[in-house]
Amino acid sequence: MIGPQRRKEGDEMKKGNVTVLASVLMMVVVAMAVGAGTMAYFDDTETSSGNTFTAGTLDLQIKDADEDWGDGVSSTWTTPTDWAPGDYFEAWIEMRNIGSIGVTHIRVRGTNLLEGTAGFADHIFLTTVIYSEYYDYGSHQAGNTRNEYNITNAIVAYYGMDSNSDGKITLREFITWCESYSMLFAEGPWESGVPYLSPNGAKPQILRLGFLFDPAADNTYQGAQASFDLIIWAGQSYEQHPPIAFWTPSHGY
Repeated sequence: MIGPQRRKEGDEMKKGNVTVLASVLMMVVVAMAVGAGTMAYFDDTETSSGNTFTAGTLDLQIKDADEDWGDGVSSTWTTPTDWAPGDYFEAWIEMRNIGSIGVTHIRVRGTNLLEGTAGFADHIFLTTVIYSEYYDYGSHQAGNTRNEYNITNAIVAYYGMDSNSDGKITLREFITWCESYSMLFAEGPWESGVPYLSPNGAKPQILRLGFLFDPAADNTYQGAQASFDLIIWAGQSYEQHPPIAFWTPSHGY
């Protein structure tokens, strides 16, 4: 039998053991905390500064026989004042891009037809459409020689300008067609990825249009006048405005 004094000493010893154990645990926790606090990792930081985004430029310029490069020309297709039935007149416009990014597509359309004498535009025939490109179809690569392609027959056959299917395209038919569509020109096949107008003014292209005064025109059209504007649009996708006919041919076929 354990007396009260002995039990008391035992209890005190248990308490002491608990106290010692708690102290040991506390020391372990503190040691772990101290150890964690003194653990070191190396690091370094650098900065990429001055990051900028700069858009390129696309700047179309044109010229004709009597006006140098600029943002527009006038009176390119001005016939002689004595233009007579059966006479043919042809003129050209050159195009270049002085911007910093290439032009993949050119669109051409006529607009703003004016007649001094009603019906005169029906007796002016668009008989020649010639455009250029530098693409070499033999090597299937971009070249350095400007080649000219006459696509007049393709226009008559495929463009849909010849609204009455008589084998001729009048000035009125051309302008009317251009209300919905435009002629599209590109360098090489669509997948070539070669700019039609190179940047920085390199490799200008040319467009020639020729018109015939209807040989059957009568005296009604003596002294008659007609005029139109030609809009040349440069862009980076054939899906851009203005629209085109799906079947619009280019690059020589």
